[in-house]
Amino acid sequence: MLLIMIYALGASDRLSRASSNHHFAYLAESFLSGQLHLKRSPPHGNDWASYEILRLAPSAQSAIEQTLSRPIDDLKGVFLPKEGQKRWPRRFQTLRGEQVVIKRGEMISKTRRHYVSFPPMPAILMLPLVAIFGLATSDVWFTIFFGALNGLIAFTLFKRVIQWRESRPLIIAQSETSDHLQVLSDHQVSGEALWLTLSLCLGTAHLWCAVRGEVWFTALILGVTFQLLFFRWAWQLRRPLLAGLAYACAFSTRASLITLGLFAYLQLFSTGGKYKFDERLRRLGVFTIPPLIIGLSLLYYNHVRFERWYEFGHSYLAGGQLKRIAEYGLFHPIFLQKNLIAAFALLPSLSLSPLLFTYSWHGMALQFSSPHLLMSLFPNLSAKGPKIKSRESMRLGLGVVSLSTLGLLLFYQNTGWVQYSWRFALDFIPAVTLFIATTAQAKGKLYKSLTLWGVFINMGGAIIFGRSSVWWVGVNLPQLLPH
Repeated sequence: MLLIMIYALGASDRLSRASSNHHFAYLAESFLSGQLHLKRSPPHGNDWASYEILRLAPSAQSAIEQTLSRPIDDLKGVFLPKEGQKRWPRRFQTLRGEQVVIKRGEMISKTRRHYVSFPPMPAILMLPLVAIFGLATSDVWFTIFFGALNGLIAFTLFKRVIQWRESRPLIIAQSETSDHLQVLSDHQVSGEALWLTLSLCLGTAHLWCAVRGEVWFTALILGVTFQLLFFRWAWQLRRPLLAGLAYACAFSTRASLITLGLFAYLQLFSTGGKYKFDERLRRLGVFTIPPLIIGLSLLYYNHVRFERWYEFGHSYLAGGQLKRIAEYGLFHPIFLQKNLIAAFALLPSLSLSPLLFTYSWHGMALQFSSPHLLMSLFPNLSAKGPKIKSRESMRLGLGVVSLSTLGLLLFYQNTGWVQYSWRFALDFIPAVTLFIATTAQAKGKLYKSLTLWGVFINMGGAIIFGRSSVWWVGVNLPQLLPH
């Protein structure tokens, strides 16, 4: 309830209406109408996928069909950028990647079909609301609800992990001194879990994203929801079927969360786990069923829309005219430099005369906006007692998930623009926070102090981001590579 109040205060004037970027409501409307493309034209041109459908003269169609791999009724795809000032003839690339040349007078008609390229799970969850309220459905309240829900899930998850951390196998307990046999009280466990929850929900980009609504931020917040549910059920493979479902929902919300599954599969090789090898193998088989079914469904969803199994639609943003995607694809080493700068190098500036807080629209460094996450780099800072193999294997799984997700994001074609801090970090912050929970560092004053700093900085984002922004001139990031 407290989180809902905080998020509602941060949203304030946005609460009375849907955001201007409620793509998921448009997608839900399309689903309710029994189609995959938009039922109506989008309200603006920002982050919609689209391609053109050409109706050609019979003679032109016959000639072009001879150059294609299969017959066509209409030609679907995008015109490639114009060569010089010449308008005709123009090169046209079909959805299957084949190029043809369209000459003047060969085209009878041209229509554009729009899609939402973002994975569809948020739109599926929004279906009942859109069925009742239509496009007036508030994605702001929708996002706030899941943001507050994340706090509840996180608190119970952190309590469970702390209790797991403090438990001692009998053979270890018998050999430990009395200092290492201290058991945390319920009050202490709840207190530590509360600080971890505070650091996640208020001390990171989660805070300013939760108050925005809008397609990008809604997806990130729901991505955190499914990450937390996944870790809750995948921890020691407690509920493999539910964990598999949460995993499938996670990558159906944010494609970058495909790496989450590593945490579950690495437990097959853990030592000193809760189950024997054959039982772990069986549970992982059960875990695999939902992501396999939903994953294949998503591939088919892609194929029906774009005639390619692996195409979610990002290649067709801005009508397929984004040069960086056309030249390098969605992931490429050339994007590494700008992403490293956005994630770890950009800092805001403060001037006193006039009083001005200035930050880049590419965000600000993660270690500045959420410095408590740095504690994950020093896991032994608060460690006491002997190392227990089962604890170390779980930490390894969390570390592998965090680093693999980070690596994926650093090669992505977009920094997260426009943002207050590096928002893509929400794809691995739950795993990092869980890692910290296994080390007992959240009990210390340093972690609490760094968390309060993160709350202070991100509270500023909840207040000013999207309401008043100025450009950061210290690093002109677009010159390194257009965003």
